[in-house]
Amino acid sequence: MGKTGKHALLLTAVVVVIVFAFAATALAATVTNVQSKPGQTTRTIVDKTQVAVYKLPLGVTHTGYMHFELQFKPNWADFDLYLLNSDGDSLAEPEGYLGTFSGKEVVDYKVTNIVNQTIETDPYSGEQHMVGDTYYLVVVAFNERAQFKLWGYYPQVDYSYGLGWDTRNQWNVYYQGFSKGWRYLNGPAYGYPFDFRPTSVGDATVTLDWPLDPTTGQINPTPAFASNWESYVYAGSNWVAVLEDYGHGTNWTPPLADTLHIVEGAPLQSDTNTSRPGMIDHFVPSLYLPSSTTDPVGTPLADGSSVPPRLGITTLWYKATLVYPENLRMSCASSIKRGSPLVFRGTYALNGAWAAPGTKVTINKVTATGLKPVKTVTVGANGKWTVTVYPTKTFTWQASAPGDATTGLAVEKSAPKRVYVHW
Repeated sequence: MGKTGKHALLLTAVVVVIVFAFAATALAATVTNVQSKPGQTTRTIVDKTQVAVYKLPLGVTHTGYMHFELQFKPNWADFDLYLLNSDGDSLAEPEGYLGTFSGKEVVDYKVTNIVNQTIETDPYSGEQHMVGDTYYLVVVAFNERAQFKLWGYYPQVDYSYGLGWDTRNQWNVYYQGFSKGWRYLNGPAYGYPFDFRPTSVGDATVTLDWPLDPTTGQINPTPAFASNWESYVYAGSNWVAVLEDYGHGTNWTPPLADTLHIVEGAPLQSDTNTSRPGMIDHFVPSLYLPSSTTDPVGTPLADGSSVPPRLGITTLWYKATLVYPENLRMSCASSIKRGSPLVFRGTYALNGAWAAPGTKVTINKVTATGLKPVKTVTVGANGKWTVTVYPTKTFTWQASAPGDATTGLAVEKSAPKRVYVHW
């Protein structure tokens, strides 16, 4: 799964609550940022996501190739297409890369054997047909609200040629068409709040709880149906996968939690779960497969039971919690009038405790050659500090402070913030 997206400005106020309105509903997603303890930021996201699941109308009764195409618009949207068998096992993921902005995904799968060759007779028409093997198509959205459509074909036995129900004879095969017209699907957003920036060395955790009752904000302990989730973290502008939890067969019961290690000079290889301080990471939670069972403790589809997936488009609310190291925090206005004071406020922690009063913090302009110091202050009680400057031009700003090289970084830095100066 290739990912790409826009980096959003990260809000670094001590407490920030943002509400995003959804069309045709009074409910909204909420985001809260707090520094739960010195040097550790906790972000809680309450949001909803969707998945579309379709069962092929006829069982597959002949060997041959299955071919399905997913088209989506706008073409920078991000979708995944999965082909599942009757046990819920993923047989094929998309051939292609989501980051190419092609607006299209293709799945090809070769059927080599028909398991269910039971012949049934229609009680009304008297016609016979083979039951065949069941397959499902799953469409997962990863980028806000976008549209998709599906089409494809799969092999069927044509016994009208007098060749019987031979599932391998290529003289009696025909291809059944399949299509679903344009429809909308919601996924998690690119940028804030799913972008987050650990600025210090340590561990970051991502936790997913579901299903959530948006009217009460509580996780419902007795869901109407079980569900299966995927969870990913991508690091940096190249979207290197540092955490991948496909979830299938392991997370029908919440929560789903992973740990990301923030390491200075981390190699950022796809087989590691490390990121670097100051790098933007992107969290992607997505509903993968809901179950149609009304028994929340029923046997999940993934273990080969007969419990089928929930068909059509399913919407589910969830709570995502991101906890990441951020020793030096800075907040300020996004834009000011020229000549007006620009006030930076923040806190500084080190080794799990507030920095001692008198510890120096410097506010810097970010330039092409590095940080240019503008003003230095000292922290007070609870690591709090304030700096006021009078900029005449638009700049990107960043705070810095002496760190601890033995336990983390020699110099701690805040997340950068661009401030626009206007007349």
